[in-house]
Amino acid sequence: MAKKILIIDNDIDSINGVKTKLEESGYTVSNVKDGVAGIHSVHSENPELIILTYLLPHNMNGCELCSLIKRDIRFQEIPVIMISICSLKDVKSSIVEPPDCFIQKPCRYEDILIKIKELINQSELKKQELDRKLNDRDSQWAERILNSRI
Repeated sequence: MAKKILIIDNDIDSINGVKTKLEESGYTVSNVKDGVAGIHSVHSENPELIILTYLLPHNMNGCELCSLIKRDIRFQEIPVIMISICSLKDVKSSIVEPPDCFIQKPCRYEDILIKIKELINQSELKKQELDRKLNDRDSQWAERILNSRI
């Protein structure tokens, strides 16, 4: 099944270029143009990865949006890539909860694709480890219950 990626950016040219390259690479891509729509999409689509820009319209920048995502226990493990024309030095003071990756424009699509694959693989490994721990804990719990009844 294709991995879902959500792009949150109001620059149509950037969205179309990245979206086309990602779809050619086998990803399912949706996009929205501002932070409020981005939050709604995160809730409704539960993407495997989020790409957002620092400069967003309507009273919410990319750092604020990233913080909202990373502070929500349901979504904090979703990797976030922030892409910006601003340097990391310029936006650092706005970052409360950092993205998993920061890429400064101009950038190559190939670099974005490499980072996406890396972050999705890391996320899948974390999920597998969590599942293993939960299964181990469930097994131990079930064993204790069974032993207490004997």
